[in-house]
Amino acid sequence: MADSSLFKDKLLQLSRLSGPIVVSRIGFLLLSLVDTMMVGRYATESLAAISITHAIADTYMLIAAGLLLGILVMGSIAIGQQDPRAAGLAAQRGVVQALGLGLLCALASVASLPLLSRFGVQADLAAAIAQLMGVVALGLPAILIYIAYSFFLEGIARPMPATLVILGGNLINGVLCYAMVYGAFGLPEMGALGSAWCTTLVRLLMALAIMLYVHRFMADRADFGINRRFAWGWSQWQMQRRIGYGGGLSFGIEAGAFMLIAVMAGVASPLIAAACAVLVNIRSILFMIPMGVGFATSILVGMAHGNRDLPDIRRSTQAGLWLGVTLSTLCALLLAALPGPLLAQYSHDAQLLAAALSSMLLLALAMPFDAWQGVMSNALRGREDALAPTLIHGIAYLLLMVPLGWLLTLHWQRGLNGLVEAMLIGNLVAAALMTQRHYQLNRRGSEAPAAAALPDEGV
Repeated sequence: MADSSLFKDKLLQLSRLSGPIVVSRIGFLLLSLVDTMMVGRYATESLAAISITHAIADTYMLIAAGLLLGILVMGSIAIGQQDPRAAGLAAQRGVVQALGLGLLCALASVASLPLLSRFGVQADLAAAIAQLMGVVALGLPAILIYIAYSFFLEGIARPMPATLVILGGNLINGVLCYAMVYGAFGLPEMGALGSAWCTTLVRLLMALAIMLYVHRFMADRADFGINRRFAWGWSQWQMQRRIGYGGGLSFGIEAGAFMLIAVMAGVASPLIAAACAVLVNIRSILFMIPMGVGFATSILVGMAHGNRDLPDIRRSTQAGLWLGVTLSTLCALLLAALPGPLLAQYSHDAQLLAAALSSMLLLALAMPFDAWQGVMSNALRGREDALAPTLIHGIAYLLLMVPLGWLLTLHWQRGLNGLVEAMLIGNLVAAALMTQRHYQLNRRGSEAPAAAALPDEGV
């Protein structure tokens, strides 16, 4: 009875923490969703271009976001150790890191464009992608600065300010994107290029807003020392970087695998590319629910890890898994029940809708396993187990899903169904291996020592 009561308390705590994070993650993806939907309704031939542009740029952005994940984990561990200054130091170093990573991501996105022709993407489509990429890349440093600050706030269990910023960004994006795509409110009609400019401008506004909150309006900012000078102390944030390396590789492997799926769809045909873009976009939006639960799980696990409380680590992991998979299953049922109305929000093109409709049930089947692996991988990172999720994602997505997608789609001519079948199998393998890793750690009966609190640099 006591264990049941503790689990319910943990589930309630997780629900309260994960709610704003889930909204924030959904809001983050809604920015590109609005672009995709408006461009898809504006011109079907532009849908593949804007989708592949975001697939490439977002791959690098997600790699960089993974490299910043140490801010969240070390922040939660610092709170568990009752050392707010350590959390502030993690944020200060992470923001500088975010700026550098943003510049690198912008350069990498543009440098990747010549590869499109080598993958067999048609010349007209490649040219459209290149034009859009020149604009989207400009906003990458800003969005990574926003991510760094949001990780800090989430790590100290205060996700609401970041959530409010992303909601405000979505309100501006909805109006501005419509105006710039279709030509309204005195702005010129720019089509897909207008949506790209809108994305960049909104990302800049979001970065400025969250910086203003943390540095000027957060009531206890002095406790975290967020405005104090700090020594770089390279050796003192080794664990933060290690978690980031694992997160960056893991996010990069997963995002890169889905980018290759998008490119394979483009090789198959522009119609399959557009239909695949719609399905991947739906998957990405719905995955934000278990991803938000996973980040909240990582925070609670990190706090328990800071206290070296193995039973609490187990309860936090179990509660996160139960909540994430349950919510994802409900979304999958909705997807399977209403595929037509959902797809109709993206396009009125009958051929595109017919191509995507047959694969929606497969996507619904894949979603609970996607949620399972997402929650468990974040729980592992909360335990400072940075390497295992990376290796598992490499096995499940790069070594299995991508080759299988090529075989099913291009070699065996299964079209879009082949790509979604490959996603389903990749998610299932990743979920199984993540679960096995947790059992392995639990059987050991002890945790690696929590990272020592960073010393005050005396400045």
